[in-house]
Amino acid sequence: MRAWVEILELWGWTRFVVAHRILVIAVFAIVTAALCAGLPRLRLETSIYDLAIEDLPEKKAYDAFKERFGSEEIIVVVVHDVDVFNPRVFEKIRKLSECLSKVPGVRRVLSLPHIKDRMDVTKKWDLARYRQVVRQVSLFTRNIVSPDERHTAITLVLEAGPPRARILAEVRSVMAGEGKGLPLYDTGLPSVSDALVRATERDFIWLPPLTFLLMAVALAVVFRRAGFVLLPVASLLLVLLWTFGAMAWAGVPLSMLTMIVPVFLVAVGTAYGLHVLSEHKVSVEKTPGAGEAARRTYARMGFPVSLAVITTGIGVASLLVNKMEGIRQFSVASCFGLLGLFVVMLVLWPAVLSLLPRGAFLPKARDGDVPGLAARFLEKVLGAVMREEKRTLRIICALSILAGVGLFRLEVETNPVDYFKESSDVARNIRHIKEHLAGPFPVNVIMDGKEEDFFENPANVARIAALQDFLGTLEGVDTTVSLADYLRLVNYATNRYKEKFYRLPAEGFELRILMNNLKSLLGQD
Repeated sequence: MRAWVEILELWGWTRFVVAHRILVIAVFAIVTAALCAGLPRLRLETSIYDLAIEDLPEKKAYDAFKERFGSEEIIVVVVHDVDVFNPRVFEKIRKLSECLSKVPGVRRVLSLPHIKDRMDVTKKWDLARYRQVVRQVSLFTRNIVSPDERHTAITLVLEAGPPRARILAEVRSVMAGEGKGLPLYDTGLPSVSDALVRATERDFIWLPPLTFLLMAVALAVVFRRAGFVLLPVASLLLVLLWTFGAMAWAGVPLSMLTMIVPVFLVAVGTAYGLHVLSEHKVSVEKTPGAGEAARRTYARMGFPVSLAVITTGIGVASLLVNKMEGIRQFSVASCFGLLGLFVVMLVLWPAVLSLLPRGAFLPKARDGDVPGLAARFLEKVLGAVMREEKRTLRIICALSILAGVGLFRLEVETNPVDYFKESSDVARNIRHIKEHLAGPFPVNVIMDGKEEDFFENPANVARIAALQDFLGTLEGVDTTVSLADYLRLVNYATNRYKEKFYRLPAEGFELRILMNNLKSLLGQD
């Protein structure tokens, strides 16, 4: 029975590790070198699409929509706070639109000059005449030009497939060149995704080091000994190198979700390590030899710490059943990090603790029995709690009830724009375009007639218009576009832009003629 107790308490294991500590440290060095060799392959890949769930019915419906109608992903370049019908400004917008249309991955461009070229077949309109025509077409208001005619959108419809980051980089290069002198910004899903990448890169550069620094300062203030600071910091750095190296070899990228892994591992690793080091401090005070102190420490703490790491790992591993790929990647990376933490604390730490001098964990002689700042603070807090037991329990119960009520106020937020601060460029641009033009995130509603030539019946087109009018009344909808709008525009254009013809046809033969003219006049747009 005694043998089983020793095995359970890891006494026999730590005896072996302490006896072969140099070999153990050498093996860890080799493993670390092998995993770190993959670090140059680690890549950053953050996108809105990390949040997509592939097997949802909505995702399948969206894929079917893209297969039928093509990609509806857009980049909107906004020219703002200028008279967009000013000849000089209009000509700059024309040149900018032409250059943007040549960017690889841009399927088509919609802009004021582009539409003028399609509508003015005689090439005789001046800008005053074009301005008059545009004012009579409700389709253009907010979709192309703002009501005050001081803001206009150049909409880039993207091809399916090409990397959005590359397209966006080339678009911004064109904006910096051909758009010089125009107040510009870009927005849309690719722009938001790019901002997420840059934010992730920035956070990854400063967040883990800051976490390490705060942890080291806290340990130094509380324990005031080098062993309590250097060993946890070095061990957690080792675990992070293992984790990132394994991610690189496995092809798992850093994303806005997996970037949380370092902070998570530092938090839980520090907590587990402090339990071991606190016990080791007691063992060092009672035991003359460093090796014997390490064995005594793990005889008492090996099993509890192992159990804590394992249960945490089980909890994180439960995320593997999540349907979101990004969350599964976070779970895998965290589980590997916890496994590394488990191995480091149960194998490497006994070897290192047996080599460190006792002075690394014992208080300085001049400190005597004077308690540290943390000890004095905890002593006062515990004293106050013990003196006011009933009042403390009442406060805890009240706070618990208040927190329970707050559960009913929780909201699920999936809008990626809300990930950014209100003062960020992304949020500011979204607010601006929603105020003056149409928002860059469309919602597509599909009407399926389920029979041939269904939409060549004027009554059915009228139903589209009625649905569109209703959707336009919903909260959060700034503008709507449908087939009915394009039919009104074609009817208007083929009748010499007379205002009375900006309407839907009443007869079937008129509708069929408009359908035939639609593609010839507007092409794919």
